[in-house]
Order: sequence, then C-alpha cells, then structure tokens
Amino acid sequence: MELRKSQRKRLMAKVGEYTKKVLLYKLDVDGWTGVEVEREYRFPVNRQSEVKNINKYPNGGLNPEILEELIKRGFMTVNGIINNVLLDDAEKKYLEIYRIYENQLLQEYGIKLMQKGEDPGQILKKIFEEKFSE
Repeated sequence: MELRKSQRKRLMAKVGEYTKKVLLYKLDVDGWTGVEVEREYRFPVNRQSEVKNINKYPNGGLNPEILEELIKRGFMTVNGIINNVLLDDAEKKYLEIYRIYENQLLQEYGIKLMQKGEDPGQILKKIFEEKFSE
C-alpha cells in the first residue's frame, strides 16, 4: 500500500516519537553512546539529535530509508511500532512492507543463493509468477 507524500510525512513523525523513546532508553538506561548507536544500527548521530529534539527539527530525523535500516539492524521492530504508535489502517498496512527486513530466513537464503551465483530476486519473481499467475 502506498501512502501519499503528506501521509508518509505524518507517519514518519508518529514513528519518530516512538523512535525517540527507543533511542532514549538505549542511551539513558542501557548506557549506549550516540556513536555506538550509529556504529551498531547505522543511525547517524545528527539524525539521533533531530529525533531527540523533534520540536526543534520538525522535518528532520526519521525518513523511510533510516526506518528501513533501523528495522533491518534490529533497533526496533514493525510489531513494536504497531503496538506502541497510534496508527490508522492505511499506515499499518504501509508499515507491513518493512517486515521483509525482519525476515531472517529470507536474508539467510538470499545470501546463500548469491554465494552460489544466483539472483534471489529473479528466483522469487519466478516463484511469484508461477504461484499467482492465472
């Protein structure tokens, strides 16, 4: 499901508030530094500052690319977002696309296929076409 630009911007602001809570927990409770968070989760320190100071940087901080990386690297999960952020049905459906970044089995076998010189995308495309074509 695709959201319009204004809807995505509103969604990123909502998810940004949750991201702020997760980030502050990591920094204040778990004792991480901003540099450690950047190194482990590829969450740039300048973006961390923007997320922490959302009132000062209302258009900064989180964007779809950073959200993808944070989910992919385990900083937060789609379920965590859905369970902790007040979202409408369209926003929830949009976030479902990010589940692919949590699928460890898909990643593991994608890597194995690539190591054998295969293109995982082409294989998935063929399976999809065989299964869903009429």
